[in-house]
Amino acid sequence: MSRGILTKSERQAVRGEEEDDNKRSTYLARVRKRLKENVREDARILREHRPDLYEELHAAVCEEEQDERIERLEEQIETLQEQVNALAGDDV
Repeated sequence: MSRGILTKSERQAVRGEEEDDNKRSTYLARVRKRLKENVREDARILREHRPDLYEELHAAVCEEEQDERIERLEEQIETLQEQVNALAGDDV
């Protein structure tokens, strides 16, 4: 597996698979630093110079899968229907 934002050891630390508290803390600190410094700067550079790649990054990180989005919207619709029905029942 090629490296993305996290190394293999950092992935294990994030998942809670690293037993050594000091190592886990070090790995998580590295991830935070990389996100603050490198990833923000990389995203800015992509946005300014290669908007097509920036859009790919945005889609990979920010956008929900279509099925997840549909499921979430269906749950919201069901909740709203229940609220409307409750209000309609109160008026009767």
